[in-house]
Amino acid sequence: MAQVFQNSEIILTEMSEGSLRLMGETIKHNNMCSRVKTENLNWGEDAGKMYKFREMKLDFIIGSDIIYIEQAFQLLAETILQLSSQDTKTIIANADHGNLSKFEEFIRSGPYSQKLLLQEIGKEWQHELFQADDIKIYLIQPI
Repeated sequence: MAQVFQNSEIILTEMSEGSLRLMGETIKHNNMCSRVKTENLNWGEDAGKMYKFREMKLDFIIGSDIIYIEQAFQLLAETILQLSSQDTKTIIANADHGNLSKFEEFIRSGPYSQKLLLQEIGKEWQHELFQADDIKIYLIQPI
């Protein structure tokens, strides 16, 4: 993303301090310290950080393998809503750990059905080298 959007500021978030440290080292190694930052973010808990991010008017929120604990669906949905402006696009790529259909149902028929639009990005839109049968990619946008 940092290579594609060269004039953009990129913020990588993580809950784990160890992961934040490793991301920081990767950023330094790739000489991207001026544009890529790391922040600790606990879903649904860091209202101050979410306000700061929302004021930045994020274009994209990208998550990888973040849908796995059913009890965290609401926190994830709330975080997406809190971070999003009307134009924000959230893209999540996730291996199916047996709960993706539950997440889809939670967003499409639960309390977020009037707040978030969830679409699966079909294989026809994915590069053949970068797809797998057990991985789904979602586009989520505020309604």
